[in-house]
Amino acid sequence: MKELGSCFPPISAEHIISDSVCRVLMGDGEFSISGVPWLEAGETKIMPPLQTKCLCTKHNSALSPLDASAHYFFASLKSYLEHDAGSRHAILSGHDLERWILKTAKAAAVSRNLARGRERLSGAFSRDEAILDMLDDPRHWSEGAGLYCTMNTGDIAENTPRFQFQPLTDEHDEIKAWRSTSWAFASSCCSKRLI
Repeated sequence: MKELGSCFPPISAEHIISDSVCRVLMGDGEFSISGVPWLEAGETKIMPPLQTKCLCTKHNSALSPLDASAHYFFASLKSYLEHDAGSRHAILSGHDLERWILKTAKAAAVSRNLARGRERLSGAFSRDEAILDMLDDPRHWSEGAGLYCTMNTGDIAENTPRFQFQPLTDEHDEIKAWRSTSWAFASSCCSKRLI
């Protein structure tokens, strides 16, 4: 976020996927990762959640409410899918969840942990100049941009505690959108209208 000109040193370690979300996903188990360019195809590695130094302490702190929203979403989803038999509701800001996914995607891109096959992606978003505004304020999201559930009525998905994340790119390897799956919930998020 250095383009804003308001950074306050030092650069702090930022979890690519929020630490609190990783703890929900891990439960009593371990954290594992696959599909990154520094692992062999099909290889899974058990390790601590990935961190990168991509935010100053000021901006890391300013974006922490997005981590809290994501934690609430994942904890609620886990509770509903694994423990609750009745009907319940959880209320959270959809804009905060969208911005958390954008923040996660940007951290993964900046740290060069996104790939197509085993080829590292450049980390560039197709609308890179607008990403900071989109993180700052949901009113900067263009019409049609946002989080979409990509499941259809009757779809059956495996209920597993994981967060899968896949960048969708154009012919220049610029990130246009991303697809994610959490437990049995599949969604896509785009930074502008794609159709």
